[in-house]
Amino acid sequence: MKKIIYTVTNDLTYDRRMIRICNAMVSFGYDVLLVGRELNTSVSFKDEVFKQKRLKCFFNKGVMFYAEFNIRLLLFLLFQKVDIIGSIDDDTLTACGIAKLIKRKKLVFDSHEYFSEVPELVGKNRIKKVWLFIEKVFMEHVDLAYTVSTSIADIYAKKYQIPFYTIMNCPEKFEGERKDNFLNKIIIYQGALNLGRGLEELIEAMKDVDATLWIVGEGDHSHELRELASQKLYAHKIIFHGYIQPNLLNILTQQATVGFNVLQDLGISYQLSLSNKFFDYIQLHIPSLSSDFIEYKHIIDKHKVGIMCKCDSKDIASSLNLLLNDATLYKKLKSECAIASELFYWGQEKLKLKTLYEKL
Repeated sequence: MKKIIYTVTNDLTYDRRMIRICNAMVSFGYDVLLVGRELNTSVSFKDEVFKQKRLKCFFNKGVMFYAEFNIRLLLFLLFQKVDIIGSIDDDTLTACGIAKLIKRKKLVFDSHEYFSEVPELVGKNRIKKVWLFIEKVFMEHVDLAYTVSTSIADIYAKKYQIPFYTIMNCPEKFEGERKDNFLNKIIIYQGALNLGRGLEELIEAMKDVDATLWIVGEGDHSHELRELASQKLYAHKIIFHGYIQPNLLNILTQQATVGFNVLQDLGISYQLSLSNKFFDYIQLHIPSLSSDFIEYKHIIDKHKVGIMCKCDSKDIASSLNLLLNDATLYKKLKSECAIASELFYWGQEKLKLKTLYEKL
């Protein structure tokens, strides 16, 4: 049985992509260990068929954190029996790349975003150059590479002259009952509460929307968003649910009328994104409001699973009111979601993943 060690810098619990991938690889006969980071807020591991490990760091952010984590990760990897080392994004690539060269094992690179162009690096040219240098040094040693969207795959393939495949963030097929939620008038956002997720604009838009907003998740901007919402006269319409375990998320989401997936235009990574939540909404037959970015536009134009708008509070309000009040449009979009849910689900992506690893 071949052993795979996947490496991330989060605390594992809410990384739904990696949970899906690790479960898939176990089902294919691999011994899988997912290594992440221990935080003061980390909860106990949920029972999974794959093994889990967290590394405790003294530093928790910035350059010192990434340096410390990669040193600790490298030392950990060097003393592990492993056949395939999986680096998830650039932030574990240094440790994984060095471990691959020393141990002469296979190196897999899974990019969850176009890392050097994430909003947090926009305008930070010196830091960006460091990450690009790390990519350049280790990408030529990668044996298998894949990412979340065709647009990002094409850029990486052209830049580094290696094959880059697409494994989309589709959820497991939902087998439960889908209800008609048109009368619920609930808007849901699920995901990280981070820079550029359109949440400030969404909160402002709620002034002109007769509905309830559920915000599910936490992140760097959790405190600021709660403060913003609390200052509004319509604060009672905005509910923060915090972190929800991935296996319980569908229970909440399937009650919603509309899914929210609008990003600020804060760089190329967001422009080329294709998120978990977009496919979650499709799988639960919930029409969504999404950014008019290339990957979302391609799917929405073809499959009519929602509508698009700019990341502007007035445009968001107008678009939400259309979805919430036009029963004929809503019924049509919901019907299209039902059709698309048979195309965009993890079973399809899982088979692609199996084929890729069989070639290693």
